[in-house]
Amino acid sequence: MNTKLENPIRLRNLTYGNIVENLSHVSFGNYHLPNPNDGGTSVNNETSFENWKNRMMLRYPNAQVELIPNESWSSRVQVIDKSFQYDQSIFVKSKSNILNS
Repeated sequence: MNTKLENPIRLRNLTYGNIVENLSHVSFGNYHLPNPNDGGTSVNNETSFENWKNRMMLRYPNAQVELIPNESWSSRVQVIDKSFQYDQSIFVKSKSNILNS
């Protein structure tokens, strides 16, 4: 059964199976999912995926996710949400200010 996704997909509809089906040929079992602090969460099972998804749904309930197998390992999963991108930019700016002071 082919479950290749039409990108982007709403976060609430995304499953661990979707990620495995669409990225397993390039990620081999560990998937890097983005966090708003410019880092990421490595998931390799349903439980770790659901933990990440639940945290994200609390802050970004309308987010969409795009799976891009041809990107680098840290960019294969993209969260599309203005609040998410704003939070990332604020974190990166704050981090830069601290490092430059």
